[in-house]
Amino acid sequence: MSAEVLEEVRQTVAEVFGVDPGEVSAETSPESLPAWDSIGHLNLILATEQRFGVSFEPDQIPQLVSVQALADAILAQQG
Repeated sequence: MSAEVLEEVRQTVAEVFGVDPGEVSAETSPESLPAWDSIGHLNLILATEQRFGVSFEPDQIPQLVSVQALADAILAQQG
C-alpha cells in the first residue's frame, strides 16, 4: 500500500510541477525542485487532497515539504 501511495504522490508532484516523473523521488523537495515555490506548494497540497480524498490541517501544510512527507501524511489519514 505505501509503495502505491508513494508512486501516486510522485505522479502528482510531476503533474503539478510539469516535470518528468523520473525526476521525482521520495526525497524530492523544494530544495531539489525549483518550481516548488510557495504557490506551487499550495497547488500541490490541493491536488494531493483532491487525488487522495484527504484533508490536511493548516498547521500541517508547512511541514509537507517532500514527497515522502506527503505520502506519510496520506497514509496516516488512510490508516
